[in-house]
Amino acid sequence: MNQEQLNTLQATFQKLFEATTPLESITVLQQHPELLSEEADMMLDKLIHHSREQGNEVVVQLFNQHREILKSVREGIAQEKIPIYYE
Repeated sequence: MNQEQLNTLQATFQKLFEATTPLESITVLQQHPELLSEEADMMLDKLIHHSREQGNEVVVQLFNQHREILKSVREGIAQEKIPIYYE
């Protein structure tokens, strides 16, 4: 993944983080299925480690929550328990 793609992915994560309702989050995921990719998970892992190094545990918790939600969605899709329709 090149720098431009990483920047785009980071901006897309920002949209997800700014979602205030579950419906908004679902809409972001439908519009940006790349958030369910391995690259996105690796980026979240880096953000978690960076925030932890900075001593910002509130942000670490936020990133961990989003990471767990995305993991659950990926697993649900893989097990065909969650239908997702991409726009």
